Amino acid sequence: MLFDIQARFSLSRLSFVTVTSSVSVATMLLGLLFTKWIATPLDAFSKAFKSLTDGDLQLSTINEKERKSIFDRKDEIGQLGAQLQMMTENLTDVISVVYQAGQTVASGSSQISKSSQAMSTDASTQASFAEEISSTVEEMASNIRSNAE
Repeated sequence: MLFDIQARFSLSRLSFVTVTSSVSVATMLLGLLFTKWIATPLDAFSKAFKSLTDGDLQLSTINEKERKSIFDRKDEIGQLGAQLQMMTENLTDVISVVYQAGQTVASGSSQISKSSQAMSTDASTQASFAEEISSTVEEMASNIRSNAE
């Protein structure tokens, strides 16, 4: 009977150690998986935002695996990925509009410059004609005075 109790106690202790070890290992594995599940997309987001701050709206610094960890998910991380993608598309559109506006302003500025040069040339030509007319009128006035005397 004493032997039976000691055997049961030893078996219980062995079971307890086995279960505790198994739970500890399972907890560590789940912790590692959970960390990987969260850390990989966070690292990809970090690279994506670094890419954006460097002016790369195509997010070319993140590889295909990192893209999938952000954009191909159905959870909150996937929602953040979709919003990041929408933000980059909107930024691209805004930059395109600003670029086109700059091109339009540059074209208008060039046309204004050409018009100003043409007006300047025309004004010089008119001033030259005015001088010739003035000289001719003075000469005529002088001739009229001479004839009148």
